[in-house]
Amino acid sequence: MLEILVAFGLDLAFGDPVYPWHPVRLIGQLIQKMETWFRTHVGGGRFAGLLLALFVPSLVFLSIWFICELAGQIHPLLKTLLTIYFIYSALAIKDLESEARKIYTLLVKGKLEKAREHLARIVGRDTKNLNETEVIRGAVESVAESFVDGILSPLFFAAIGGAPFAMAYKAINTLDSMVGKKTPAYRDFGSMSAKLDEIANWIPARISWLLIGIGAFFLNGRNMEAWRIGFEDGASRAFPNSLVPEASFAGALGVQLGGTNSYEGQKVDTPKMGYAMRSLEVEDVRRAYRLMRSSAWTTLIFSLILSYVVWLFTIKIVDPIAL
Repeated sequence: MLEILVAFGLDLAFGDPVYPWHPVRLIGQLIQKMETWFRTHVGGGRFAGLLLALFVPSLVFLSIWFICELAGQIHPLLKTLLTIYFIYSALAIKDLESEARKIYTLLVKGKLEKAREHLARIVGRDTKNLNETEVIRGAVESVAESFVDGILSPLFFAAIGGAPFAMAYKAINTLDSMVGKKTPAYRDFGSMSAKLDEIANWIPARISWLLIGIGAFFLNGRNMEAWRIGFEDGASRAFPNSLVPEASFAGALGVQLGGTNSYEGQKVDTPKMGYAMRSLEVEDVRRAYRLMRSSAWTTLIFSLILSYVVWLFTIKIVDPIAL
């Protein structure tokens, strides 16, 4: 529990610095090399993609587990520090808020072109020709979806299995970002990575429905709207997972999200979430990242409780007399 608490505090205070040996950057480099190897020796189809999707998270899990256990043999404090470091590296609370805040500031200043360029850094859709309303929608949807990918899921897996689980999840999430694309080159090869990411996020996404509602209660009191819309337009659907946090945000903010997006020139219709009680406005970007931060605190409390429950369960299995 202590490791999760400290890692959370470090991310809030310092964000996630960019440096060559960052664990997620190393995972990205590993994926690039293994993609080349599998395409060369196995092919570019689904089977090769399946092998990649299984190999990378497994290797990351075993590597982090080995490093932490070896550190524990040297000194327990060293293992604790490394665990904190890896969990901290898996989080993106401050960075997510910072990215959204930059878009908000650019829109307030009327710099739509710059806002489009910055939005392109955090979304997969085409942003070159978006109007202001669509830039706002893209920013709000990105904050909502990234709440699960960058905050809830890493903390969820850290609470269950510590640093090895948290970093294995980041490997799955990074795989999806890099090869889980619906382009001709990755439609088959990346399909298993995309599916694995959906599976890994399925439970955290549904938990987000509850936590975003609680976050909304403390932010603006719209918890019931967040839960209602989040369930009707998100949690009641099997896939995709992104609908759950996006629908919950739509309810909490009192706006409608979803619609038509363009990916590499191809139009894709996404389900509408929430009710168009009013038009999207620039201030909604600010409201979104404030809701994300409020929900992040509820996620911390949830993850600490889950970590304690897992610890009690482990003690009961390993040493029943201890209870």
